[in-house]
Amino acid sequence: MSIVGKSKKILFISRYYPSKDAPQYCIFIQQQANALVALGNDVDVIVPIPKRSWGVEFKKNELAGLDVVYAEYTAHQKLLFSRLLAWKYIKELESNIDFNNYNVISLHMFDEFLLDVFIRIARRYRLKVVVHFHGLNVIYEKEPPLLHRILQNRGNIVYKGLLKKVDCIVGVSNKVCKLAKMHYSSCQIETVYNGVDINLFKPKDSNSITDHVDILCVANLNETKGIDILIQSVPKILINIKPIKFHLHLIGIGTMMKSLKELVSELNLKEYVTFYGLKSYEQVAEKMRQSDIFILPSYREALGCVYLEAMASKLPTIGCSTQGIEEIIEDGENGLLVKPKDVNSIIEKLLLVIRDNKLRESIAESGWREICSKYTWEDSARKLDKIYDSILYERSGGE
Repeated sequence: MSIVGKSKKILFISRYYPSKDAPQYCIFIQQQANALVALGNDVDVIVPIPKRSWGVEFKKNELAGLDVVYAEYTAHQKLLFSRLLAWKYIKELESNIDFNNYNVISLHMFDEFLLDVFIRIARRYRLKVVVHFHGLNVIYEKEPPLLHRILQNRGNIVYKGLLKKVDCIVGVSNKVCKLAKMHYSSCQIETVYNGVDINLFKPKDSNSITDHVDILCVANLNETKGIDILIQSVPKILINIKPIKFHLHLIGIGTMMKSLKELVSELNLKEYVTFYGLKSYEQVAEKMRQSDIFILPSYREALGCVYLEAMASKLPTIGCSTQGIEEIIEDGENGLLVKPKDVNSIIEKLLLVIRDNKLRESIAESGWREICSKYTWEDSARKLDKIYDSILYERSGGE
C-alpha cells in the first residue's frame, strides 16, 4: 500500500548539527527537519561523531522537539579496511536504533564512510536515500595535503559509485545541482532552496532614514567570504559619503580573524569597523533589525541562508554574482550583486544604496516580499516532501 501523501518517517543523518552548547551551528538542517514535522511527518536525527580512538558511545537527547542520537564512530576512513569498520558501525547502530521505523534516510553533511554505511542500511531495510549537498563541495575532497591528489581521485571514484545507489540528490541551489549533474548524471537531482524563519528575522518597527548608515556582514571569517575585499572598500566609501556617518559591523569568527583585524589597523579604520565575534542566532536577528544594509561578497557560496535572513529583515542585501544567491537576487530590483573579488564593484553598489534613500527602501521592500512569499521553511519543506513522495511512490509501484 502506498504511503504517499501520508505521514512519513524520516531519519536525518548529519555530522554537523546544533547542540545545546552551539545551538546555531548548522541550524538550517534542524530548521528543515522541524518544518517537515510541521507538515505532519515524523523526523528523528542521528549525529555521527568521528573519533580517533576505538569504542563507540551512543547518547540520546531532545533538541528543538526532535529526538537526536549522537553516535560515535572510529574515523579511519583512509585505512584499506574501512569497509570492515563500516559493518562494525552498522551493527552498533542496529543495536541502538530500529531502522524498521523509517521510510527515508536523509543524508546531510556526510563523508565517504557515512555515505557507505547508510546506503548499506537503506538497502538492508528497503529505505529510500536522499543525499543533500548544502555547499559547493559536490566533488569529494580530502585532507591532509600529503598525497591529496591520490586520495581525492580515489574519493571521487568511490563517491560516484556510491551515489549511483541513492534515490535522489538534493542541491541547495541550481548552481549546486549543475555541479552534481556534471559528476553524477545518473542520479535524480533536484533543487530545494533553504528557507528563513520569518518569525525571528523580521523588519524593525520603523525605517526612518538618518545621517548614520550601519552596514552589517555576518559570515565565517575565512578567505572565500571576501571580507578583506569589503574592508579595503571602506576608505573610499568614507571619502565619498560625507557628511553621512558610516560603520561596518562584522559578526563571525574564522581563520582570517587576526589578519582582518590587522588590515583594519593598517588602514586606520578602527573607528569605522567593529568585530563582534560569534553571536547567537537571536542576537544576529536583532543586529539585523538595527542595521541599514547587509553585504556579504562571498565568491564561493552555494546559496547562503544569511542572505535570505537579511532580506526577511527588510535590509537591502548585497551578494556576489555568479554564486547561488544570484538565483534569488535580481540586481537592482530585490537586492544588489557585486562582481567577485572586485573592490570597485563593492564601492559602487554600497555608494548607490547609501546615497539613494528611495532606492534603498525600494530594494529592501522587494526583497522582503520575495522572501516572505517564496522562501520560508514551510516552502522548503513542501518541496522536499514532494520529493519524498515521488521516490516512495516509485517504490510502491504507483499504488
